[in-house]
This record gives sequence, C-alpha cells and structure tokens, in this order.
Amino acid sequence: MKKVKDKEGVIFQIVLDPKVKPKSRKKDSVLFVKKVIEEKLKSSNVFPENNKVGFHGEIDHISYFIAGICERYIYKKNENN
Repeated sequence: MKKVKDKEGVIFQIVLDPKVKPKSRKKDSVLFVKKVIEEKLKSSNVFPENNKVGFHGEIDHISYFIAGICERYIYKKNENN
C-alpha cells in the first residue's frame, strides 16, 4: 500500500508488488473477493473505467464491509468441507 494524502483524510493506494507471483493472485480467496466486488458493481450498474475501484467512508464502515467479505469466504469454505 502507498499512502496518498487527500483533502478529506488519507487514501491508501494499492500498488502491484512485483514479488507476488501471478499464481498467488489466482488463489480461491482472491478470486472470491474479486467476484464479490464485481457482483456488487454489476448490481449497482457500475462499470469502472480502467478496471479501478476505490472505497470511501469511515474506517468502521469500510472495516465492516471487508470483514463481511472475509466472513462470507470462511463460511463458504467451511460449508464445502
């Protein structure tokens, strides 16, 4: 993450880490999160330019959203076992 200052607070820009192998970006958890974000965008009829999205809100709200994705993945993984 790269910190970028903004007039409303702090924005963390997620940048490509060259040390992460392409195979790691295809893990089930990564693909699950990608699918959730794409479905959320599609359901809101939003199609981002340049394949970029951002989150804006209070720390509590963004944390709740991300935790919800994590919990859905864990639930799905446990349900399949």
